[in-house]
Amino acid sequence: MREITGSKVFSTIISFIKPYWYMVALCLLGTIFGTAVDVIQAKLLQYVVDSAIAGKQEFFIKIVFLLVLIMLFSSLIKYVIKYFSGHLGISVIRDVRSRIAYCLQKLPARYIELHHSGDIISRINNDVGAIQGFVEGNLTNLVYYPLIILGISLYLIYLNWKLLVVSLIILPISMIASNKLGNAIGKYSVQLQQEFAKFNSIIQDVTGGIFIVKSYNIENLMFDKLKTITENILDKKIKTDRRCMAIAPISMILGVIPNMSCILYGGYLTILGEITPGELLTFTYLLGFLIGPIAGIPNMIVAIKITLQSSKRIIEILEEPEERQDGTEFDEKDCEKVVEFASVSYAYDKGKYALNKLNLCLKKGKVTALVGSSGSGKSTVCKLLCGFYEHYEGEIKIYGESMKYWSLKGIRKQISFMSQDTILFPCSIYENISFGRIGATKEEVIEAAKAANAHEFISKLSNGYETIIGERGATLSGGQRQRIAIARAILKDSPIVLLDEPTSALDVKSERMVKVGLERFLKDRTVLIIAHRLSTVENADEIIVMNEGNVVGYGTHKELIEKNDLYRRLYYKQFSLPQEGEDACV
Repeated sequence: MREITGSKVFSTIISFIKPYWYMVALCLLGTIFGTAVDVIQAKLLQYVVDSAIAGKQEFFIKIVFLLVLIMLFSSLIKYVIKYFSGHLGISVIRDVRSRIAYCLQKLPARYIELHHSGDIISRINNDVGAIQGFVEGNLTNLVYYPLIILGISLYLIYLNWKLLVVSLIILPISMIASNKLGNAIGKYSVQLQQEFAKFNSIIQDVTGGIFIVKSYNIENLMFDKLKTITENILDKKIKTDRRCMAIAPISMILGVIPNMSCILYGGYLTILGEITPGELLTFTYLLGFLIGPIAGIPNMIVAIKITLQSSKRIIEILEEPEERQDGTEFDEKDCEKVVEFASVSYAYDKGKYALNKLNLCLKKGKVTALVGSSGSGKSTVCKLLCGFYEHYEGEIKIYGESMKYWSLKGIRKQISFMSQDTILFPCSIYENISFGRIGATKEEVIEAAKAANAHEFISKLSNGYETIIGERGATLSGGQRQRIAIARAILKDSPIVLLDEPTSALDVKSERMVKVGLERFLKDRTVLIIAHRLSTVENADEIIVMNEGNVVGYGTHKELIEKNDLYRRLYYKQFSLPQEGEDACV
């Protein structure tokens, strides 16, 4: 991906802020009024001191009363700015997270395969949180600081330019040091976010695979990985904090030295009669308003650096090319060849071809099985047919129409896909089944469960169809999860069915119950089965044998046993049976 520039980051942030221009306008107006009020307030302080020294009691009381009103008005303005900047931050971050969620759903499956979910979650939580902090705390300061610095500086120059120069003589050195520290902090901030992403990834791996972790006694190994990452996080955090702590003295110097210089040199000018005591108090008071933003600039630089780096990680997701949204939903046609692969080749990341000029055909109402050793390209066929990968060579047709002209949604409506790794969501059984067809009635959901041989066990659960099944269906057995998946597929009622050996991980009893549900479902449908256990496809209408992305044989089980060496070797090896001409093991 091309490098994301700072201007690109800011333009993206502005695009999210734009819908809330009225909040920004209120904050800006409040900032302008607030700056003017601060100057007026300081001028009134001058009148208070000078009138008190001159003994003008009546004028003194009026000025004090006016000063109190001005202070109350100033507090109201600051409340309005704080309220709307906070509301702006919340609204912008809601939109950013919604946009990311939308983009993630539109991204190609290949992107999700190549990026760990822990890294994606880290971007949504940690990086978006950094942007929120900037929008709420520093966005208005980008306008407020220049305004207050310009307005106060002009007035202080009017009061006494020599006193202002003496007060701010150390400023250039401090700003150069702050900028260098800010660059270093930005670099370590990126590394810190990357380490947090790794930490999230391992935590997810451990919690998702807790039974494997425990059964293989690799708790210590995983703990060591986490420990290494936490040490890296600590190292990067210390390096970041050291530079942040180095900025603190700079901010303190910016806050103390100007005031000390102002008081000492201002007292000298008062003795000389160049300024009055009231003007010195006004100058000192306004200098605090000037030094505050100037002292805050180093911290704001740090916040901007961190926000830039976090925003780049967010923009990487937002600018990732989406799945295509064009194409037509063709009607299901009454043709013999439902699916055709014509000289189809596909390679992962410019590597070795997973499929190499593959030709195959799925006929209407027939069961076709794909068999072959691991890595022969069987799963790639399914992923291409579902439209998960699109940059392939050759042509794939569904109902005689090229997939390149089909809409992806239209393709997926035609297909029900089931794998041995059954994916269920942490909600109720009813919801999991109803995902097959949004808007289905309760009666239709129950009928689908009955057809899948799942209604009986669901009814025996404490909350029936409303039972929450936990993450990935962890509270159910493998057979129960598969039957719910079958019910979901039955409800979808698609004419094409892809099965990635959905019964291979089940015990005999569960397999029998799942097969009953499958047999009801598969009747009169066009079926493609990826077979790991060849015994499950002996009765398929056609078996296609694959090897290194090519078709090396096809026919019925009987035909292939007789004439295809690879199929015969796979079959006999799987059952540990001697091939023809070999002696049986004794």
